[in-house]
Amino acid sequence: MEDIKRALGGRNFWTAMLAASAVLAMGTKFVWSGELEADSHLKILMEAMKSDITVFMLPIIAVLPYTTAFVDEVSSGFGKFCLLRTNRFSYVAGKAAGAWIGAAAALTGGAFLNSFIYWLIFSPMEAAGGGGIWGEFVAQAIRLGMTGGLLALLGTCLAVWMMSNYMAYIAPFVIYYFLIMLKERYFEGIYCIYPKEWIAPEHYWGDGSIGLTLFFIAWTLFLGIVCVRMMYRRLEDV
Repeated sequence: MEDIKRALGGRNFWTAMLAASAVLAMGTKFVWSGELEADSHLKILMEAMKSDITVFMLPIIAVLPYTTAFVDEVSSGFGKFCLLRTNRFSYVAGKAAGAWIGAAAALTGGAFLNSFIYWLIFSPMEAAGGGGIWGEFVAQAIRLGMTGGLLALLGTCLAVWMMSNYMAYIAPFVIYYFLIMLKERYFEGIYCIYPKEWIAPEHYWGDGSIGLTLFFIAWTLFLGIVCVRMMYRRLEDV
């Protein structure tokens, strides 16, 4: 629980959330003239979530909040003092949970922050009868956050493996773009490896995109277990 509080209350988390908000703003195609359709402020933001700039910056923002916490503490020796107050499993589980929750909350929070700002700007120009796509927007914002959470867990695993913060920052970016390249250049039909598809699915994943939800759950559990086991083994040398 302490790790989650630190992940959500630290300077890195607020930096990541504001960076996500700024990136979404850069990816937004603003429309200023005439009366707008109902819910236009949500529609343009949903388009921004799958824009090229958002996709490009996503793996960079996701690793900021708490991905390097374990390596930092173990390398500095602070981890020894933390272990005096808790057991090893609780310690490493907190680090993994903090990495995932910090990234997911920062990205989803950035999307909700922009939705409020855009509502203030565009709602006076919108036609009446809005609110019909709010649920769709929330689902997409959560998927954006969950994608970031997966990248944060991946970065944590690789950072622990090499005991290097550079791996936390670089490796998720490289693997992320490797998946994009594979899909766009070689395996166009394998849409499940395409990060844009995770954020805004264009293919059939079952009713209510249940298949995509299960995809996120499965990969989160897998990477979480791998991350916890790797950190636990590292602590054997502490």
